[in-house]
Amino acid sequence: STNLLVGGNYEEDSFFILVNISLAFIILAIAYSLIMIRYLNKHISQKIVKIAGIAEELAIGNIDVELEVESKDEVGQLANSFSKMIDGIKEQAKVALAIAEGNLSIEYAPKSEKNKLGNALVKTIDGLDSIFDTFKVAAGQVNLGANQVSSGAQQLSSGATEQASAIEELASTVEDISKQAKD
Repeated sequence: STNLLVGGNYEEDSFFILVNISLAFIILAIAYSLIMIRYLNKHISQKIVKIAGIAEELAIGNIDVELEVESKDEVGQLANSFSKMIDGIKEQAKVALAIAEGNLSIEYAPKSEKNKLGNALVKTIDGLDSIFDTFKVAAGQVNLGANQVSSGAQQLSSGATEQASAIEELASTVEDISKQAKD
């Protein structure tokens, strides 16, 4: 048999070639894995940094933020939950602003019993409604009392006028009697 390999030992040369090919595949696999890890790390980090930036804005009270959900992975789920939270905060801010402007007819239903701010807004609306209803009743009673006082004052004025007229008549009568007594 003819041996085409330089070393002359076919089995050793085959083993050497197999080891070299295996090492090349291992090196390529490691390189590919490192590239993928770096890419995924950068890709995920960018999304998380974006979410963190929006969280910082919310922390200082800025609710004019938008978060677009671009993926369905774990970071996408986090972004979606964050987006729902932002929408809830915006809705509660809208209700609070309406209350501050005196609009108590705004309707709001908290998402759950655990929603402390939402439940507090509902209690505030109900409490202010009750206070304003009490004010309306009190204003009606004050108006009624003012009308009664006005009516009483008119009656007193009328009575005083009648008494003044009666006193003038009495004075005139006394004067007439006094003239007749002198004559």
